[in-house]
Amino acid sequence: MHELNELVLGSALSELPQLTSLHVIECSKVDHTAILRLISHTPFLESLSFTSWESPRVLPTSISALHYLRHLTVDTHCTLTPSATPSLWTSIIALTRSWSCSLKSLTLRLSDKLLLGDAFIKDVLDVHHATLTHLALLNCGLSLEGIRLICSRCTSLQRFAVSVPTKEIHGFSQALARSRSLHTLTDVGDIHHSHAQRAPISKLDVRTIMEHVQSLEKVIADGRVWAADRTDGFMGEGMRLYVQKRASSSPVHWFMPP
Repeated sequence: MHELNELVLGSALSELPQLTSLHVIECSKVDHTAILRLISHTPFLESLSFTSWESPRVLPTSISALHYLRHLTVDTHCTLTPSATPSLWTSIIALTRSWSCSLKSLTLRLSDKLLLGDAFIKDVLDVHHATLTHLALLNCGLSLEGIRLICSRCTSLQRFAVSVPTKEIHGFSQALARSRSLHTLTDVGDIHHSHAQRAPISKLDVRTIMEHVQSLEKVIADGRVWAADRTDGFMGEGMRLYVQKRASSSPVHWFMPP
């Protein structure tokens, strides 16, 4: 709702002190600074999604703690050069540390593709590695070392959504293999382009991933859900790979908890 403003939202939230979910996405008159001020009305939030619009505005000096927060989504529109996103996201992760909350799912999305530095990945993992079960990085570039860090330190990670680098499929697969808990990998590609503009992930690529990551049950890519038959000792060349079904569009918005 582009008409929604901070005054109207604040009036509504002041009447909802027991609210557990708040999702304010692409409301151009309500930026992240406004949301971080208004959460003082809703201390029991378990799920929070908001859009950050890059601006020179600093975060509020006093922000109420969300001790019960379990699901966080940050949708960032990049408008500055150089981008202020890395420092903003680092500040938000530092906030979650100060709140002593335990995130189960984290979704980060960028309007313009940027590389997430390994230092930022370490910041996220230092705070939430023990509890994250779902991590989605949309339109975010990642180094293979960043993927290795995620898969080795997030011991409860079950679902990982990331752009699969087909040109580095062996290194990517080896990095994913650090995980013993991952069961679903989703290729998010580029949020601005269709897969028709990029070579689709091949069956051989999927097989390479599946052979390296023994816990993996599904690879979702290019509208297909790939699965592997590992029963009866199928391993390596004997593993049976098949398309389980076409991936249907989820009735749940992308920014909602999984």
